[in-house]
Amino acid sequence: MHPCDPNDPRNLWVEPADSGHKKGAGVNTKKDPVETKLHTAVCKRQITLTAAQQAIVTD
Repeated sequence: MHPCDPNDPRNLWVEPADSGHKKGAGVNTKKDPVETKLHTAVCKRQITLTAAQQAIVTD
């Protein structure tokens, strides 16, 4: 397993999958694609890290 894999035990932020998620059936949580888009926007300096964190926390 690669250390960036969300299921890798070396990943300090392992999160449980959504209930009913089947292993190998795509993203672990419905929020994962949103987190990825926010990550990209932060790296491109389109939004601040604080704004992205707030968006994730408030869902």
